[in-house]
Amino acid sequence: MKIEKIIAADLCGNDISANIKLEYTELDGVTACYADGKAENGFRGDEAFVLAPDFQPMGDYMVIENHSTFWCRPSFGKDVKNLPERTMELLVKTENGYFCLLPICADTFKTLIRQGKEGFELWSYTNIDGVKECKCQLAYVCGEGSDPHELLERVAMVAAKLLGLKMRSERAMPELFKYFGWCSWDAMQIRVSHEGLLVKAREFKEKKVPVGFAIIDDMWADVPALEELPENIEFSPMVQVMHYSALKQLDGSPRRFKAGMRAAVADLKKYIPHVGIWFPTTGYWRGFDEDGEDFKKHRGSLVHIPPENGNGFRFNVGRYLNIDESDGKWVIKPDRESAEKVFDDLCGRIGSWGCDFVKIDNQGCHTHYKGIAPIGESAGALQQAIDRAAFKYFDGALINCMGMPSECMFNRPNSAISRCSDDFQP
Repeated sequence: MKIEKIIAADLCGNDISANIKLEYTELDGVTACYADGKAENGFRGDEAFVLAPDFQPMGDYMVIENHSTFWCRPSFGKDVKNLPERTMELLVKTENGYFCLLPICADTFKTLIRQGKEGFELWSYTNIDGVKECKCQLAYVCGEGSDPHELLERVAMVAAKLLGLKMRSERAMPELFKYFGWCSWDAMQIRVSHEGLLVKAREFKEKKVPVGFAIIDDMWADVPALEELPENIEFSPMVQVMHYSALKQLDGSPRRFKAGMRAAVADLKKYIPHVGIWFPTTGYWRGFDEDGEDFKKHRGSLVHIPPENGNGFRFNVGRYLNIDESDGKWVIKPDRESAEKVFDDLCGRIGSWGCDFVKIDNQGCHTHYKGIAPIGESAGALQQAIDRAAFKYFDGALINCMGMPSECMFNRPNSAISRCSDDFQP
């Protein structure tokens, strides 16, 4: 089955659909579609072109839905005319078996599935206006089969082969993640501290809980706004302040980690064999503090993001934080050189503390780069830099987090572990 009807391809209403051409290749019974074309006026960033199939497979379906900026989940239905807006994969039970459609995020364009006027359709976008060439972009792969499990794997294998990626079975599972782990987040939140971590570690030892690794999670770092928060603050305002705060430097809170992170990690390892550090792709949730040491160190590798390029978080921070949202934020430039420089430095410093792994959060943050870089380019730069640094300093011991959209998954060359659900709040 081929999806080859071009509904539209434009920039601000200028129809250029005749300039898009689709080419197909067959591999292991799977069809792969490449899009080629030029746009004299440039493609529109939020919707470059739309493809509609000449067929509509009927029957029960399962989709993988990109339901938020960061997460995906399975959804089920009985009519493909009612698909979610941001569908990352579609599996339909047909009269003759099953049909699977997997849209791709390539090096510039990202394609998704959605409900159309006459059934489902595919839409491709770049996240930035004005891209003038769609050059050999893998838009989707699709196939049919009698066994849904075999079909899903076969379609994924073809996509991986064409993109130069490894399947899960070809990736190395870090040994330390095979053991029972503990994360400081739900237990400690703003109260995370050197002494608090040791109190919990001693409790595990006394109760003979076999914890194999520990994650020192959010709120450990030197983020000035967090120092003003009382330890008994309620959860909601705490998270609000968190998400509007910036990183001064990659070091422990001067109040809660007075001896520094190296000492905290060494003491924690007296009870728990492996220790790792959490930090976001953006440095901290609101990026790098302009008055901080790390901002000054990496100024040339950072880009200013206007306030309208948010990441989905919108809060009233109330009395705990006085901030002018019109300031925007500073995050890592979405190019390979900048991303590799910053992540190499951050992971290298964490490794020097004696840590065994990192958990890197907020990976699906590419709304930040709207109007700055094509989504395939920004994702490729950040994800590959993260993998490179994790393998250099931790032999690949990395937990990817908040990074389930396809632009993240199609750009991880080696890492094997990804957290795949939103917070569980007891």
